[in-house]
Amino acid sequence: MSLNAGKRQVTIKPQFSAGFSEGITSVLQDELDSCMQLLDLEPDSKWTLLTCVLLMQAIDRHRYQEDTFAKLIQLTEVDCHRSGYYRDLWSRYKMEYTIDKCSELDQNIDLSCLNLTALYNCHYLSCVHTVDLSNNNLTSRSLPQLHPLQCCQVLKLESNAITSLHGMPTLMSLQIPSLQGNTIKTAEEVKFLQPCTNLSSVDLRDNPAEKDEMLKELVQTFLLSVNMLNGCSL
Repeated sequence: MSLNAGKRQVTIKPQFSAGFSEGITSVLQDELDSCMQLLDLEPDSKWTLLTCVLLMQAIDRHRYQEDTFAKLIQLTEVDCHRSGYYRDLWSRYKMEYTIDKCSELDQNIDLSCLNLTALYNCHYLSCVHTVDLSNNNLTSRSLPQLHPLQCCQVLKLESNAITSLHGMPTLMSLQIPSLQGNTIKTAEEVKFLQPCTNLSSVDLRDNPAEKDEMLKELVQTFLLSVNMLNGCSL
């Protein structure tokens, strides 16, 4: 990702790899080999599985990408009491791998359909114009994490588990927040979009709030720049 600082362009290169020395990596590899042997004896040992995940990410996150996610899936099955933690860890790694693939010139990022439950490293998306987070499992608690998206013009949050817009940050470049297919309950929630003063369109179709008879009036009162609501002109 890159930023313009006056006449200079500053490149921010994501650093997700641990970057250990060859000696330390060798020690970690021995530890991983030992853990894998333990799993042969106890395939559902949750602590050994989690240790394997963390070691694989520390040793070579790209070589062990598929194994990392396979073990996280297994962990959610054998240790359901900590499934939320494992799903958030899944989300972190999924976002890191996707951000890794982005060129510093990319203006769009596709984070859809990744089973995300949480957001991480959004500061690396500060120059992106279109962010697609649709078809995930994000809830309202993730909204404050969107604050770094200060260049985002189109934010796709369709088909998540968002129940309220409370916590939505001020995004001055945002024009189109697409919120279709969530569970936003009342039209009053649009008030939380008021600090985003450049909105041109709001889409709340397939939300309970869509049927609120006050929706149009509240949008016209609090979101003065909006001229499209649920795909129709105001």
